[in-house]
Amino acid sequence: MSKKKKSKDEEDSQIKKHDIDEKDCLKEENDIKVLKQKIYYLNEMLETKNSIILDKERYINQLVNENRHLQEHYGLIISSIVDKDTIIT
Repeated sequence: MSKKKKSKDEEDSQIKKHDIDEKDCLKEENDIKVLKQKIYYLNEMLETKNSIILDKERYINQLVNENRHLQEHYGLIISSIVDKDTIIT
């Protein structure tokens, strides 16, 4: 009888172990799903941030070009004033 009881206890122990393993596995699967979802959202955030950075870089380049253009005009205006002032005197 002790063998049967031991066998039954071992069987119960195996069943409990299996249940625990199964629960652990399900929890890990859930954790993996959550992590994958977080990765997805982080990737979307990165894409959005990169897009914003590219837009800002384009805008900065546009401002630099406009500034260069205005400086050229300013230089022409100043040289024209100096030329006229030299002619008058």
